[in-house]
Amino acid sequence: MADDAYSPEQKQQLLSLQDQIKSWQAILSPDSHSTPEQQKEALNDIKAAKKVYGDIGKAKKGYKMYQSLSKASDAAETTTDASDASEVLEGLAETGEVLEDLAPLLLL
Repeated sequence: MADDAYSPEQKQQLLSLQDQIKSWQAILSPDSHSTPEQQKEALNDIKAAKKVYGDIGKAKKGYKMYQSLSKASDAAETTTDASDASEVLEGLAETGEVLEDLAPLLLL
C-alpha cells in the first residue's frame, strides 16, 4: 500500500466513523432528547475514537482528520454532559468536514 492510499479496511473504518459522528452529534446536540446515559456513552466513544482511528492519520488527509478528532476527544475528556459539549461538537463538525473531503477517495 502506498503511503497516500487507504486500504479497504481503512475505507470501511472511515465510512463507519462518518456514521458515528452523525450519531454522536445527534446525541450531544443541545436540542437532543437523549438520556444522560446516552450522552455519557457518546462522550466515552469519542474519547476512544482517537485511539481507534490513529493509524489512519498516516494516509492522505488523515492527519487533518486525526487532529480534528483529537480535538473532539480531548474536549470529551473534560465534558460531563451535553450541556457542556460545544467544543466536542465543534471538533466533530471539523472531523465530519474532513471526512466529506475524503469521501471521493473512499469510493475508489
